[in-house]
Amino acid sequence: MKKLKCSICKNQYSLEKKWLSEENTEGCVICDACYEKETKCDYCHRALTNEEKESPREDSDGDPMCESCYTEHYQETCPICEDYFDKATRADDYFFAITKSIADTGIQYNSKPMRPGIYRAFEWPMYFGNCVTGFEGFFSGSIELIKEIPLDGYEFCEEICHECVEKYTRLAKGGAA
Repeated sequence: MKKLKCSICKNQYSLEKKWLSEENTEGCVICDACYEKETKCDYCHRALTNEEKESPREDSDGDPMCESCYTEHYQETCPICEDYFDKATRADDYFFAITKSIADTGIQYNSKPMRPGIYRAFEWPMYFGNCVTGFEGFFSGSIELIKEIPLDGYEFCEEICHECVEKYTRLAKGGAA
């Protein structure tokens, strides 16, 4: 049986559980006793790193999460700036952008062609579709155009971060970046 040295208590121990060799704190193996005392991610059960313990992420129930699991479950990547941001949890906190290339496909809202720009949702669900044809359209009264902006270079109709909403609506009003 392989002997290991615990990175926390510094005692040597025998590796009895193969899965424990993958549980770690900042890349180091830890013994069963220290592992049981460690703060662990409620999703993947990996011991949190010192940095994660200092600035803990929590799920909606207040349970601790590692950075990787938090990102996977609660964050999106903004298609404009490519930074991570927390997903909207309420309809009125959900902003999305439609690019010129998407608007040119003929997407409609309230029987009128949608314009490229930044939109805000008012209620969930905001669109309807079916499993065969996919996206069908937006429910009436579920969204509004915040600012028409000719967004080029991207081909998306996805949630965007609040920083990009602020930046593009400020720029569209003639403000400085």
